[in-house]
Amino acid sequence: MTSLCPVCNGLENITKTCPQCRAASEDLGRMSDWFGPYSPYREIDDLKMTNGCLDRTNHTCIHMCQCTVCGLNFLCEIEEWQSHEFR
Repeated sequence: MTSLCPVCNGLENITKTCPQCRAASEDLGRMSDWFGPYSPYREIDDLKMTNGCLDRTNHTCIHMCQCTVCGLNFLCEIEEWQSHEFR
């Protein structure tokens, strides 16, 4: 089954609030893109098998977010759309 992240594909925006101060957050991209200089060029499923998270099993895409007020960086799990949802 094919899945896609609606945030990575520009179909939705992240609307998560900061867990510390409850202000709006901004998306800094996929967590795996922060692993190293070549991470954005690796296959997403390869990264999901080695990142230590359950994102592959749970069909989620983990993004790094930053609070627009206090500057806290935190992770946001985005539910991926399954192939039957975007046909």
